[in-house]
Amino acid sequence: MFTWIDGNVNTLIATLNPNSIILNQKAASYFCDVRFVSVGLDSEKNLVAIHPVTKQELDLSIFTPQQLHKISIGNGYAKVSNTSLNTMIANQINRELNNVKFNCYFDEKSKHLIIDLNQEVKKEN
Repeated sequence: MFTWIDGNVNTLIATLNPNSIILNQKAASYFCDVRFVSVGLDSEKNLVAIHPVTKQELDLSIFTPQQLHKISIGNGYAKVSNTSLNTMIANQINRELNNVKFNCYFDEKSKHLIIDLNQEVKKEN
């Protein structure tokens, strides 16, 4: 009899590197219609929020130009490249970010993708 193994096709995962945040296909699906995001850090809860900035929000100047980060959408992933941002995150969790994967969830109310820096995805042996 087979024991069926869970897949990760519906799991939202962010991979953090020294110079970028890479979102897997499921997490990237929330950003397919935007070119910019705004990123926030909750230092108390160790959370990173990525907000897809809509055209309307750009037109209304809800976010300053300094608060905008370009998001690149690839085939099956999305990437936010910003070394200083990732240095801030690394300092927050007091560790280097070299392909460190974290679980995420999308908060429908706030329209933020939340990266939980407390929930690292451990490699299975």
